[in-house]
Amino acid sequence: QNGRNVRLLNDLVIPMLEEAGLPHKAISSEHAGHFSEIVSALDDAAANYYQGILIMGGDGSIQECIDGMMKRSDELAASLPIAVFP
Repeated sequence: QNGRNVRLLNDLVIPMLEEAGLPHKAISSEHAGHFSEIVSALDDAAANYYQGILIMGGDGSIQECIDGMMKRSDELAASLPIAVFP
């Protein structure tokens, strides 16, 4: 499924984001818990620059992202939208 997601990302999602003028950065998970680490460590500049998080994955990716948001002590967890591209 990872190969499918990479193709969808490159052929469909990134062109749509670029056409809409939305800044984006694609990050792949390198190990279990990686997305949680990334989201919980977002600095203020990144949190203010990006308008949301788009998850391309399954239950584990979604859970890790939410877990990372809940570890934060600032308002980011309540203000940064999360979308899922199954």
